[in-house]
Amino acid sequence: MAVRRTSKGSRRAADIIILENARRHNLRMTERDGAGRCRHTRRAVLGPYKSKTELLYAKRLAELEAAREIAGFRYEPCRINLVTGELVADRRGHRGGPWYTPDFRVDPLHGPVEYHEVKGFWRTADRLRWRIASALHPEFTWRLVRLVKGRWSIQTVEAQPSEPFAK
Repeated sequence: MAVRRTSKGSRRAADIIILENARRHNLRMTERDGAGRCRHTRRAVLGPYKSKTELLYAKRLAELEAAREIAGFRYEPCRINLVTGELVADRRGHRGGPWYTPDFRVDPLHGPVEYHEVKGFWRTADRLRWRIASALHPEFTWRLVRLVKGRWSIQTVEAQPSEPFAK
């Protein structure tokens, strides 16, 4: 890729990588700051997603949807209150208490709704929130998705409503 020189000198290597990734994924590459100047952002490369793994999995789900293997999917469609078990579709205005936000809601052609959690690294607090949410809503199918050596590893976890904290 040819790098255009600016009045302030050459671009940094990180900027070049961001531009290449954004062009590869057909995303908006710059955002205007308060002074009207263009600046490169992480959000420009990832879009609404919080990690590259989530971005790649969203592309995988889009392929499955195009092939009509799933009915549809949504990214972070709701929040679950871990105390009351309440499912809230609107993410704004609900403060206080522990909440869990599943990464993807997948609507299969047949069967119950699935919630997919995409993780590159699995922290203890994340695992605990996920187990509590799956125990509060056993009517859904809960899946853990990881990208391992370029292949998707999908693990289905059976909800155990009686003991959400058991290992």
